[in-house]
Amino acid sequence: MKLSIPVSNRSITLIFCLLSMVCFLYITKTRLLGATPDSVFYIGGARSLYQGLGYSKITPDNQILKITRFAPGYPIALFITNKITGVDSLISAKYLACLCFFLNILIANILFLKFQKNTLAQVFFNLFLISSYAFFEIHLKMWSEPLSFIFINSGIVLFLNYLEDKKNYLLAISSILFFIAFLVRYAEISFWLASVFFLFVTEKNNKQRFIKLLYFSLPFAACETINMLVFNNVDQRSFVFHLIDLNTIIVFLKNLGIWFDPSKNIYLKLLVFIPMHYLFFKKRSFLLPLLHNKLLRYIFFLIVSYIIFLLLIANFFDVKSQLEFNQRILSPIYILVLISYFILVLNSYPTSDGILYKMGIASIAISLLSYTFYFMHQIADFRENGWSYTADKWVKSPMIEEIKGHYLHYKLFSNAPGELSLLLNKNIGNYTLSPNPNIVSDSEKNLMKQSVIVYFYEINNPKVYSKYYPSLPEINKYMSDRQHLMFKDGIIFY
Repeated sequence: MKLSIPVSNRSITLIFCLLSMVCFLYITKTRLLGATPDSVFYIGGARSLYQGLGYSKITPDNQILKITRFAPGYPIALFITNKITGVDSLISAKYLACLCFFLNILIANILFLKFQKNTLAQVFFNLFLISSYAFFEIHLKMWSEPLSFIFINSGIVLFLNYLEDKKNYLLAISSILFFIAFLVRYAEISFWLASVFFLFVTEKNNKQRFIKLLYFSLPFAACETINMLVFNNVDQRSFVFHLIDLNTIIVFLKNLGIWFDPSKNIYLKLLVFIPMHYLFFKKRSFLLPLLHNKLLRYIFFLIVSYIIFLLLIANFFDVKSQLEFNQRILSPIYILVLISYFILVLNSYPTSDGILYKMGIASIAISLLSYTFYFMHQIADFRENGWSYTADKWVKSPMIEEIKGHYLHYKLFSNAPGELSLLLNKNIGNYTLSPNPNIVSDSEKNLMKQSVIVYFYEINNPKVYSKYYPSLPEINKYMSDRQHLMFKDGIIFY
């Protein structure tokens, strides 16, 4: 196995790994990680594991339901972190994210050094990683992606080592790492499938092809069998064919563009993309030798395969769960795309008297400048206000403080059930499931009468969720005989 790394490269790797941890701990010192609707399930699953209830969620009427839509890997990691630190998963998630950030920087460097050992290039590569909002943001939210990156990129490193050394045991270990990534985030199965196909195509000898595929497939199949026996996790979302619209494609291209220039300044974008256009479309001759490199072909193949996988899912996925090509969805290939771009720029030097090289370096420098300004702005916002469900308006809400002091032992129903269950560590009901906000069923009226109703004036994603909730006048109509407390952010009917 070829793992020889010069001392200078090791030093740079260590410095940036430690720097990443220091930056992360400083930025999150006074803040909880950002949370979204998915985070509610992750934290809830971890809390259920801690309570000995398995990977499940508890409904407001105390029914225990197995979670099947979200992979169990991240909640299990949160549960382990909770046991080690002794603090609730809402808080300990920050420590897990810090560890993930450290390891992802480390593995990204190992992956980069498989192709390029230029110390200056490695420094620029790490500056991109640390100052990349697209990469950093993923770690600042309670999402499964950072943990999955560890296993995906580790699996890729071992697969690359196999391509160099042809040791079958590397295939087996790589397969297990891909499976763990799948257990953390179901979409990561695309990397394993792409690797299977790459093995099938590149191995010319039929007997050897069969042996290699066996080494790579059996560990994954064995692990999945164990997973089904232990967790019985099957994502039960249906698949319905529906063509993605043009707007989805535009969003996809915009988000890819953000990786090179996150600013909204059109002139800065031109400065970045004109050199890139010249590099890749006007002077393509230098690309051909790179395609003879089997390791690079594998990296390019993974990138293309993941995008194709997303396009297929977007066309066949349940219409109710339409896939958005946002930064989070695209993030698993961010490191691979960044490495590819650096390799293409650095390998352009021998051509055209260095013109391509200079233009590529100029593009990288301008991108890094844009990254830094955008990153500083977003991080300042995170430190000052917090993000999503753990923003100040929720964490410091007077109404939530009142609930903590007097109403935790009551059954609660709210138009912000996710936020409350996350912050109160309590099962919160969604007080209407009616698709028509002007209609409240008799059963819902009874539930509302038996429970404390917590109504917030402003909720996250109002365009999405407000249509499912009755309006305040409607609630007042059915709660006319109930006492209430008014706060600047909402009303409590009790």
